[in-house]
Amino acid sequence: MSNTFDQLKANRNKALEKLKGAAEQITNPAKSYSVDDRMWKPSVDKSGSGFAIIRFLPAKAGEDLAFVRLWSHGFKNEANGKWYIENSRTTLDGAPDFASEYNTAKWNLGDKASQDGVRGRKRNLNYYSNILVVSDPTNPENDGKTFIFRYGSKIFNMIIAKIKPEFPGDVAIDPFDIWGGANFRLKIQNVAAQRSYDRSTFDEPSEVFAGDEERQKDLYDGLYSLTELVAPDKFKSYDELKKKFLLVMGEVDTSVMSGQSSVNTVSAAVLGKAASAPAKESVQSSYEDDDTDEIDISPVEDADDSSLSYFSKLAKG
Repeated sequence: MSNTFDQLKANRNKALEKLKGAAEQITNPAKSYSVDDRMWKPSVDKSGSGFAIIRFLPAKAGEDLAFVRLWSHGFKNEANGKWYIENSRTTLDGAPDFASEYNTAKWNLGDKASQDGVRGRKRNLNYYSNILVVSDPTNPENDGKTFIFRYGSKIFNMIIAKIKPEFPGDVAIDPFDIWGGANFRLKIQNVAAQRSYDRSTFDEPSEVFAGDEERQKDLYDGLYSLTELVAPDKFKSYDELKKKFLLVMGEVDTSVMSGQSSVNTVSAAVLGKAASAPAKESVQSSYEDDDTDEIDISPVEDADDSSLSYFSKLAKG
């Protein structure tokens, strides 16, 4: 039912607020996106440098590990301007994922053009942990609060180095432990146009909120679930991802979105050749960039699987 003139007059202020909201979304579209307040990101200045002190926290009650890892793809096809930004199903205990299969098939063709294309589409690996922000100089309102922190292989390897020291005499610690862990000094630099964490370090072991068991308990009770970040419902089905990937790659027309099969001969030829090609042991060393958090796209065993097995054994006692 249309508004009467009296209703129109009475609701003038509400109408203005609606217009302001719509205008804000149009002029500042990024602000209209939902923000996960649980996530903490370090701030950097114009030069790309940043600093903060954080403390990695233990697993939430009922969860085995103090971290989860998530594989994802994020790339743009410059030919048509389309983006592919999706979680990879390989996160789910190595479940089949079409993007990884396609990329591996392309790589195994062996020609430079195919492999160059794969480098721009390789999987990204990130880890998620609960943290306590001890000091965030740029955003001091975060100090003393618990967040989820997303980080890459560089920082994860620093954690592993504390758990399994490389040199004799170095004492192993559990960086996630409230009583025997250590604060982490996150130091960010811009090196060769890449974000570097190489100068980050752990402090000497210390107790969080030393002697204050009530605050420690509150901290533990306030931990966020990490397993929900990689729950099956956070991943699209194999077929959905296949349709999206081929659409972005320009190898399928829009009719595929309605369930019709129209994959062209390019992708069919690629996957067909890959099926008869000898399997690669690993392609990681061929194109992994040590200054990034990106890892190879091949579905073979990853370099940090032994570390994950070690963590699993610890969690099970």
